[in-house]
Amino acid sequence: MNYYNRRTKDMLMDTPLPYTTGFSSQTLNIGSMVNNGIEIQFDVDAVRNWNDLNVNVYGNLRTTLIRSRNSSTALTVETSE
Repeated sequence: MNYYNRRTKDMLMDTPLPYTTGFSSQTLNIGSMVNNGIEIQFDVDAVRNWNDLNVNVYGNLRTTLIRSRNSSTALTVETSE
């Protein structure tokens, strides 16, 4: 049985900008995410050496909970007229 708890932060994404800014994109921190869950694996010999017959059963069960937190960033472009 395994338990996992993984946090990903500083998720970066290139966001397009208007060409009038002189740049094509801006890299923004769009948030963080947490993954946690349990994974269970099992291996059972159901029948062993019964008239030269062997039966094995294998299994895997996984459950995951995902939580995400996004931060919103506003872009302000100043223009002079």
